[in-house]
Amino acid sequence: MKRYILAIVLIVAGTMTGNAQFTGANTDEYKSKTSKNYEGNLTRGHKGYVEIAFNIQSDAASGGFYTSHGYLVNPFIYFGAGIGLEGGDMYFHGNKLLPIFGEFRSHLANPNHHRHVPFLSLRGGYSPIDGTKGGYCNIALGYRFTSLYVGGAFNLSMGYQAFNAERDSHYEIWANEFSIRLGYEF
Repeated sequence: MKRYILAIVLIVAGTMTGNAQFTGANTDEYKSKTSKNYEGNLTRGHKGYVEIAFNIQSDAASGGFYTSHGYLVNPFIYFGAGIGLEGGDMYFHGNKLLPIFGEFRSHLANPNHHRHVPFLSLRGGYSPIDGTKGGYCNIALGYRFTSLYVGGAFNLSMGYQAFNAERDSHYEIWANEFSIRLGYEF
């Protein structure tokens, strides 16, 4: 009986030792997900951003949807063009702001070496819709959160947004707003 128990213990112990030597850590996928030196794949080419915005003014608030598509020159510099749709009845009087803009975005650290990096975004453009026709400007400082399990990255930014719009030929709206944006890049 002692021989059977000893044989079972040796078989179980030998199996545990054999399994403990292979942890799967030699695979490239495991290394990329656990390495402190994250190596991303942000390369030159097309880049797109989709954002949901919430803007706060002293006496009003508005919300909107923005998208921007362009070219990533290197891991630090992006140039693009975009369009947005924003509305808020307090100062738009039922009209929508439709900014068509150019965008410059710069990562402040190399996103190919760090999973999470800060960025600076500058936008300037024009809204052609009657009732909110006028200039548009947005400057934001944000943070890019790279996802290991989803193909892109999430963005959270805060900044300043301003626009002037002609309501009638004799009435202008000037808005200076605090802007919070949540976005996804692909």
